[in-house]
Amino acid sequence: VGISLPKGLLLYGKPGVGKTLFAKAIASAVKRKFIEVNFTNVEDSDTHSILKNKFKEAQTNSPAILFIDEIDKLVPMEMSDSPFFSDYSRSTLQLLLSLLDGFGSNPEVLVVCTTNTLHQMPEALTRAGRIDKHINLPLPDDESRKAIAEYYLNKVLFNKTIDIDQFVLSSEGLSGADIKTVINEAGIEAVSKKYESISTKLLIEHISRIEGKSLVKTSNDQDSEIIAYHELGHFVVANELKKIIKDININATNTQLGRVRYKLPSGIVTTEDLLDDVVIALGGRAAETVFLNKKYVGSWQDIQKSFTLLEQSVTYGDHGFDHLGFNRITDRMYEEIHAKVVSIMEDSLQKAIQIVSKNKEIIMGLHPKLLAAKTLTAADLKAYFEGTIVEAEEDDEYRLAYDSLRDEYIEM
Repeated sequence: VGISLPKGLLLYGKPGVGKTLFAKAIASAVKRKFIEVNFTNVEDSDTHSILKNKFKEAQTNSPAILFIDEIDKLVPMEMSDSPFFSDYSRSTLQLLLSLLDGFGSNPEVLVVCTTNTLHQMPEALTRAGRIDKHINLPLPDDESRKAIAEYYLNKVLFNKTIDIDQFVLSSEGLSGADIKTVINEAGIEAVSKKYESISTKLLIEHISRIEGKSLVKTSNDQDSEIIAYHELGHFVVANELKKIIKDININATNTQLGRVRYKLPSGIVTTEDLLDDVVIALGGRAAETVFLNKKYVGSWQDIQKSFTLLEQSVTYGDHGFDHLGFNRITDRMYEEIHAKVVSIMEDSLQKAIQIVSKNKEIIMGLHPKLLAAKTLTAADLKAYFEGTIVEAEEDDEYRLAYDSLRDEYIEM
């Protein structure tokens, strides 16, 4: 009908989302020969000859799919300060463009490439008539993470006692490769420590590790008690502000001593949502003030995040246009912005203290349970408020059941 199919397809997305698997799936679905250009352990001087040979092989075996993984390693990335990394990468790009143009007489060869960063790819490569079809592969959603987890869990020949809904929630933001690694590492630990089964708790611990937050031991029981008060402060404030709580955790990592996770708005965030987040962030400092009558440096991160968030909000007019400055902020204007932010934060802290004081009995009731279990899930919290929670041991199975698992989470 006179329509030309694209010569090239560029799959882009974060590492581990399955770009290579997707390319292989395309070849499998359309039953075409899959020719992979692999430059692992290849000297630069051999790159051009390999490219020529692979393109020739694809022509000979057409219809075929020619796959180039991480094409950004071959071609120069377009940077504002340096157009090319080297003359060799520039010549490689010229060769690749020439080879792509040579497919004009054979539309039955599709070049499929992958990259992590689309915006820095050379325009000459991604323009119409070359690799002009671009598909973003995002991180897996809830349904996809569930399918990926079940797929890899079924491959593990080990007893499993897993709440798949909680795993789906806790793994939000992980790629398919991350999920595979979490399950594999949990299996290794289960075998090495002679556990009877791979539990949800074990998987959650390895999620923290895969996020670059290796679990560490808190130094003593007194520290744990302080951290528990701090996190429960975040919790009661978030709960009072009608947030849907995901879990409370005092398993310390390299980057944080604990966290409260709650669902964020699924649509456009309002200024009121932003102010709620600030009040919740200051809930930990509020709990320290109410219960311990001291201030601990662990709140610095919460305070700094809140200050930065409010500073941007004030500067860009969310609280009136008096402090609009963008790139022309004078010293006087900055002082006014700073004063406005400090005033909002002081009001937010007082609101957090009021909420914590109002909910003292809840914090006192949950404090020993959080110390024992290290993590309280939404199911645990619901059971507590219904008067049915059981005393948790550190090795108890974590439970979680949610009606909806779709929004982003925030960590405190």
